[in-house]
Amino acid sequence: MVIWSLGNEAGNGHNFYQTYLLIRGRDKMRPIQYEQSGHEWNTDIVCPMYAKPQHIEHYAKTYTDRPLILCEYEHAMGNSVGNIKDYWEIIEKYPQLQGGFIWDWVDQGFYMRDDKGQSFYTYGGDYGPKDVPSDSNFLINGLVFPDRTPHPALQEVKKVYQYVKFLLTDQEAVTIEIQNHYDFKSLINTTLDYTWLVEGKPVAKGTFVPGPVSAGKSVTFNIKKPVLKGGQALHLTVGLRTDSAYSLIPKGHIIASEQFTINDFQFPSLNFSKKRITAIDASGKLALSGSKFSLIFDKTTGDLATYTFNGQSLLNQPIEPCFWRAPIDNDNGNGMPDRCKVWKDIPSTRKLVLFDVNTDTVPVRITTTWRLEEVSSNLTFTWLIDADGMLKLDYNFQPDADAGKSSWIRKGAAHESVFSPNEKIPSAIEVPSLIAVKSGAFSLAFSFMAEMFTDRMVLWNSEGWSRGALHCELHRDRLNFMMAGNQGIEFDYQFKTNIDYSILIVFDSPGKLATLFVNGEKVAQSKVNGENLLDFSRKTFSGAYDEDGRVFNGTISLIAAWDKCLGEAEARVLHSRTTIPRENLLLMYTMKQQANGMITDESGHGYDGSLKVIASYLPEIPRIGIRFAIPDTYNQVEWTGRGPQENYQDRFTSAFVGHYNASCEELYTPYIRPQENGYRTGVKELTIFAEKKNSLKIQGGQPISFSALPYPMEQFDYTTSQKRHTTDLKLTQTTYIHLDLVQMGVGGDDSWGARTHEKYTLRKKPFRFTLYIAPQ
Repeated sequence: MVIWSLGNEAGNGHNFYQTYLLIRGRDKMRPIQYEQSGHEWNTDIVCPMYAKPQHIEHYAKTYTDRPLILCEYEHAMGNSVGNIKDYWEIIEKYPQLQGGFIWDWVDQGFYMRDDKGQSFYTYGGDYGPKDVPSDSNFLINGLVFPDRTPHPALQEVKKVYQYVKFLLTDQEAVTIEIQNHYDFKSLINTTLDYTWLVEGKPVAKGTFVPGPVSAGKSVTFNIKKPVLKGGQALHLTVGLRTDSAYSLIPKGHIIASEQFTINDFQFPSLNFSKKRITAIDASGKLALSGSKFSLIFDKTTGDLATYTFNGQSLLNQPIEPCFWRAPIDNDNGNGMPDRCKVWKDIPSTRKLVLFDVNTDTVPVRITTTWRLEEVSSNLTFTWLIDADGMLKLDYNFQPDADAGKSSWIRKGAAHESVFSPNEKIPSAIEVPSLIAVKSGAFSLAFSFMAEMFTDRMVLWNSEGWSRGALHCELHRDRLNFMMAGNQGIEFDYQFKTNIDYSILIVFDSPGKLATLFVNGEKVAQSKVNGENLLDFSRKTFSGAYDEDGRVFNGTISLIAAWDKCLGEAEARVLHSRTTIPRENLLLMYTMKQQANGMITDESGHGYDGSLKVIASYLPEIPRIGIRFAIPDTYNQVEWTGRGPQENYQDRFTSAFVGHYNASCEELYTPYIRPQENGYRTGVKELTIFAEKKNSLKIQGGQPISFSALPYPMEQFDYTTSQKRHTTDLKLTQTTYIHLDLVQMGVGGDDSWGARTHEKYTLRKKPFRFTLYIAPQ
């Protein structure tokens, strides 16, 4: 036994204080930990659940007396475990940050066969009557499937967790430093293999024996570069393997690996045929043809609708823009399907405003522009088509100049409150810091109306989870009040939608009491564990929580704070809105519709009057790209880029650049509940082969990402298809292609509200990229 635990998620208080003292009295050596202690004294290890990278870094910069270990983090539900590298870049910077435990190891599903003999895994909701409550797939959150087959994310975990690091200390001389980060183990009985790759393909290999490099020590060596032709990409891959078996580790097992980019890919423009092609501009259609190909543009939609090469049809579905992805479990948990639906609808809401044809040029030029009114943008496809049937697409997404700017005016609002986070996108305000103000007796007042309830809707959320951070949220129809981590209370009062509420929360730290007044009346009171001071110097949000979401669906018209306990008389005054108590007032915002959308505010204690509005007219963009479908005879893919496993922009460090091949079925990841999957990033080129050796070659004018799967995106979209199991997916004699500039990351901080980290999120801005598509 290494560590004593006081229990799991059971609150904190007298019994736990006494239990800690009892154990410490009998065992002076082993540490005692309890997550619900937060920062109180009765835990030797601060061990929060699902604290975000910035929160643990804040802890490391602020506290040095106790280690922090994340007792749960990186919720591995479905297609998840993004940004784990970001966690560990912070963890490895600070000695008091000592790691964490991913939740969890295995998808907890049961093996089953359907009436056709097809195997699948069951989960909550698959047993008993239909009206029996369940947590659905909430136990399907492992790094491996129930049969212990790894998820793609397990490769990323291994890469980030590896205890041997490799540094390229001199790129010209190719000097590699091997660092041993083990605490006790040397690197004796290991061998380093290295491979040179030119344009993703191996051209030279070698080995190096590091010898008995002690724990905490390093060794360097040089590798000779291969001779290159001009402009070729050059990558170096290294891997440290065991020379003999030990414990559970077999001989030849790769314990650590890395890849270095010496020369990155170049993306030259391709040459077009000089021959002319035939064009027939008929009513509603534009037909182009050469000796081996023909294609038709639909002039009513602007889409490339049919494409034939050597007498074979290449398109089962037109080439059209795509801004959507099938929601993953993390998306479902943070409300993405509803929040971002405007991007999903673009194929049906776009309006063709330009279809311009120039057949006098070689190659032929076709320009289509759509007005995307719902997102205040224009999208232009410029096609160049030559006599060999090669297509060049210039994709140009341009938002309006004033789109995405902050605004307090809610369009079409039926009521006067202008702070309304549930517009087309969430809006929030950042409550300014009140320097050096901490209070153990304080009051918070809010006036609001909720239009709908979700799992978490923010009234006041301070940044971080350490002592002094207050998270005050509506959890469905109940008000939840959390201080110092996950310790909290839920007031026994039921709120309703579409009713105006004036509430006052009074916190008395010495008395360990929190009192709730609603519309001037005292309705609930709860004991609070521990004496806590609210830290008003923290960055605080209302209406939504920074990049985490937790959007308040409704309107908020008053926010006020005092560093004293108000009483029932003040609660009634606040409800009447005739006046606002001024004594000990820290800050107050009243949001009312005025000609200029002004916010009035009053404050004290050095507050400078500034207010940051976190808002834009649109939510994040799931992806930037195109989609189309081809016959399922095209079912083998070769690509030069990151692989071989599925990877995303926040989960790719283990996916090394190389030249790979796989069937479309092998590219598919069978997550137990269907969702977005099978993606590959950092791609220079890919070729999709048919059974009869025909192929479709695709190159980017810059790195691109792709998926090529036997099922359409619509079948993976649980919010509309309700397909619960892999056996619900149906083959349609089609291969479905997505070609993207980028897709947003998968996230993974948690699966019930956390969003993709901001640096992996696509905000509304210009996007432009180039594709070449050539049948062969």
